[in-house]
Amino acid sequence: MVEKFQVASLEQIGKLLGDTDNGFTGSEIESLFKASGIMDPGAITKWRRVSEGLEAQQLNDKCANNVIGFIEESMKPVRYLKAKEHFEHLRNDLNIILSLEGFAIDKSGKIKRTEQTFNLDDATQRANSLKRKLKERNTHSEVYRFCTAEILEENYFHAIFESSKGVAARLREKT
Repeated sequence: MVEKFQVASLEQIGKLLGDTDNGFTGSEIESLFKASGIMDPGAITKWRRVSEGLEAQQLNDKCANNVIGFIEESMKPVRYLKAKEHFEHLRNDLNIILSLEGFAIDKSGKIKRTEQTFNLDDATQRANSLKRKLKERNTHSEVYRFCTAEILEENYFHAIFESSKGVAARLREKT
């Protein structure tokens, strides 16, 4: 059983997943609630709908298990077949919020326990430290295209491996 998330975390998750420009549509939110077994609070703004639905479910369950189920449902990689960058961006932003609760989303869209952060600087740094190091070294933008997931996970070996595969693919494209 997962302890309850802070209400502020649920609100931020709602704002992220219900964002007008980059979040889910109203019908997608309805589908996510159904798939997660969460009662849909109805016709209110999308972010409030997500936030209030998750908060009500958490209060009812006295735990965050269904909240995690909803996030995992929303982060299934199959939903992002043609939007890998969007998946990684959303995952990175969710990981900042979730790290304050002691969790992180891996590249398969599953939530795992991790060491909890206690401030925004540490949460953001955890989500972005490898990327920051690469930017400091003036890494070519094409590298990010091929290994974003590995960078976010700070998986150095696989980031280099995916980058070198990307360089080979880029050479094939150019020739």
